[in-house]
Amino acid sequence: MAFGFFTVVLSAHHTKAFYPKKILNTTKDWRVFYIEEEQSKAKQYYKYKATFQKHKVLLFSKTPLTENAYYLAFTGLKEVENFNAAFDYKTYLAKSGIRYQTWISSAHFLFVSTTTKTRIKQYLKSLWKKHLPERLVGFTQTLLLGDKKDLDPLLLGKFQQAGLAHILAISGMHIGLLFLMLERMTFWFGRTLKLLVVLGVLWSYVVLLGFSPSASRAVLGISIWLLLKYTYKWTSAVHILLLSAFISLCFNPYLIFDVGFQFSYSAVLGILLFYPLFNEKLQLKNSVLQKIMQLLLISFCAQLSVLPLSLYYFHQFPSFFLFSNLLASPLLPLVLFTGIGITFFPSLTWVYRQAVELLFQIVAWFADQCWSLFYVFQIEKIQVIAMYLILYQAYLYFHFHSKNELYSLYIPKKIGPWYQYFYLKCKQKPLLYIIRGVVIVLITVLFSERLPLVY
Repeated sequence: MAFGFFTVVLSAHHTKAFYPKKILNTTKDWRVFYIEEEQSKAKQYYKYKATFQKHKVLLFSKTPLTENAYYLAFTGLKEVENFNAAFDYKTYLAKSGIRYQTWISSAHFLFVSTTTKTRIKQYLKSLWKKHLPERLVGFTQTLLLGDKKDLDPLLLGKFQQAGLAHILAISGMHIGLLFLMLERMTFWFGRTLKLLVVLGVLWSYVVLLGFSPSASRAVLGISIWLLLKYTYKWTSAVHILLLSAFISLCFNPYLIFDVGFQFSYSAVLGILLFYPLFNEKLQLKNSVLQKIMQLLLISFCAQLSVLPLSLYYFHQFPSFFLFSNLLASPLLPLVLFTGIGITFFPSLTWVYRQAVELLFQIVAWFADQCWSLFYVFQIEKIQVIAMYLILYQAYLYFHFHSKNELYSLYIPKKIGPWYQYFYLKCKQKPLLYIIRGVVIVLITVLFSERLPLVY
């Protein structure tokens, strides 16, 4: 894993396609912009992600613009600047390929790009506006299309305070539920046809989402698992997870610095490593209590593995995440399946509305409690490394029962003299495993500051 990350990050130096290119003429001139999507809206301006001659730019407009449309504007370009000292916004956007921004007061509409994806999205949005109240339209667009521009900011804040923000992001949980639904619907298909149908629908959904990073990662992992299952070549879930991460980084090495990438893979890796250990030790006789315990363990393992990153990036931690996820997670399948169902069967609208309103009540109750969020001071990268080393050593402690078994699994029998001497010196110490964890984490951390970016 460490060697793979090391190779892919270094390859970014030669991957010129991901560099934010320099534009020679940045003075005021007539320019044609393609509006990809709306990022956010404020009282004074609207912010859009746009394209100008294959260059990605941030476009700020005083008037609302149409997505997937071309506009002509007389404006200049300016390099992105940091708006405060706490966050390096310029580097963050550069890693996404965005180097310039522009402000326009007026723009001349040219034409709309009518692609199949655009028509499908417009049809779905018009259908939801017809059958759902306005406050639920933005939530539905976020839940099924990943479009947060119409989501109420107050509602988003409550989901974050309750520790349920992951419900609003189309990630592994949503894709997993969709995969289970497709498997049940195609149970009578042949093996090959079932594989083609399930993968075809999942990847079509990813295309509709515009290859959203979180959804793409989840579908890629499921695709690898299905192909291995189809060829009867099974491997561990951790290997599949790391293989999907490596493939994603081969296509775009800058994903390694994406917060969503780090959070999603850390959460899934934490579940895969710690959940089997805790579930084996915490066995209850009552089947209902055991199911509740399993839900709590999954949520706990995911939050435990992303805790260092959450403290580093957001300096806060939801204190009631275990209980809020215990109540909200069982509702998500009902909300998701009825949300998909109203597209084909509008009669399900009432069920969907009731399920969403119940979810909102749970979120609001937890968000309004005192101490719903713990805030911490800014922590450094070395502290993040230390926390992950502690988690790594805890996993080794719980997973292996004896030191002999521990070392025999990780150290080959035929080793060089220098390594053999080092091994004998450290035989009764965890130094070998601390070093192994440091290698994996340090490569990412060190190169996050030294990756060459063209400014």
